[in-house]
Amino acid sequence: MKKKWVLRIAEYGVDLDGQRIDPDWLKGELSAWMARGGYITEMFNKENVVARCLEVSEDERGLLGVISHVDDYAAGKLADGIYKGLGVGIKNARVTKDGLAPNGVIVGGSVTDVSLLDEPMRYV
Repeated sequence: MKKKWVLRIAEYGVDLDGQRIDPDWLKGELSAWMARGGYITEMFNKENVVARCLEVSEDERGLLGVISHVDDYAAGKLADGIYKGLGVGIKNARVTKDGLAPNGVIVGGSVTDVSLLDEPMRYV
């Protein structure tokens, strides 16, 4: 059986772009993404599906993905610490002004991709 990895998908804080993601919106979008297969790519390359998300869970910091079926090459990068987390690709993101984040909160759009990344979203 392949190893399962638990990786952060998103945090609830403000990122280095001065934005944050509405958690309720993101949970709904990730649910729809999971219904489409929950496939995970490598570095937002949609031609290179390397894993599948089995479950999305939540902790006090944000959302986590349990992934499995990671191909051997990507698993090596995870084990070596090259890939540090997951990133969410959002098409047609809708951003509204927000008192907590200077550049607004993402409240809409479509999650088109979740990808293994060497530099996932960083938070201030």
